[in-house]
Amino acid sequence: MRNAWLSLLALCPWAVLAQFPLGEELGHQSLRIVNQQAASGPGEGHLEFFIQHRFGDFAQGAYNAFGLDQSQIRLGLDYGLSDRLTLGLARSSWGKTSNGYFKYQLAGLRENRHWDLTWLSDVSVNGEASNVWGLEPFYYSHRLRYVHQLIVGRRWTPRFYAAVVPGVVHINLVDAASDPNDLLTLSAFARYRVQPHINLTWEMQNTLPSVSGAALTSPPMALGMEFIEGLHIFQLSLGNALSMNEAYISTANQGEWNAAHLRVGFNIVRRW
Repeated sequence: MRNAWLSLLALCPWAVLAQFPLGEELGHQSLRIVNQQAASGPGEGHLEFFIQHRFGDFAQGAYNAFGLDQSQIRLGLDYGLSDRLTLGLARSSWGKTSNGYFKYQLAGLRENRHWDLTWLSDVSVNGEASNVWGLEPFYYSHRLRYVHQLIVGRRWTPRFYAAVVPGVVHINLVDAASDPNDLLTLSAFARYRVQPHINLTWEMQNTLPSVSGAALTSPPMALGMEFIEGLHIFQLSLGNALSMNEAYISTANQGEWNAAHLRVGFNIVRRW
């Protein structure tokens, strides 16, 4: 019995080191705000498992329990090859989409600066059956989309962190010949600490107007609250987006931001 207690005490420092940081680095507490990727990674040798869930919108009415009868889920794994480099894989029921990405923090992590600068590159594959597309001939490349983002974040106060995220989405197959294959996007997010273990979050994504395209009329936006407990984070959200994939969320109009088209969602995070 004594040896068991000694072994437990020996493991305690490692358990403390593995906790989510609850200090001043608000930008480094979770890899995602709601859907949007944050600047941080899990840290070298750490693995993070994400469960993301979105219900249907309230407009479905009482027959569908105001959206609770409909659901989309996304499962993801993120691994820190180093304190700066993160690799991730995920699978979403929306569009049967799989995606992989890498994220590299260019500045801010070790320099003890107020600013973060992180590069994200992502490729997604729509896995729906080829006959769903109604194309002949059908090529595998039709399924592919690519995302590149530069995440620029700043800790404005010990309680408030905010970021802007310019990016580009390349779509191999567009709906019409006149539609652009490359869409410029601009996202933003913020995190505010209410208590040491509770944060309020906000995010928004949109497509920038260009010569061949226009901004979204109903861009995705979400409000959230996250609860941090040891190696777990539980995130509740209220937003208008159904997709949870970077390649789709900012390239198509979502439901309008009103009571009828909002939907409840949650993320569950576990880190090792």
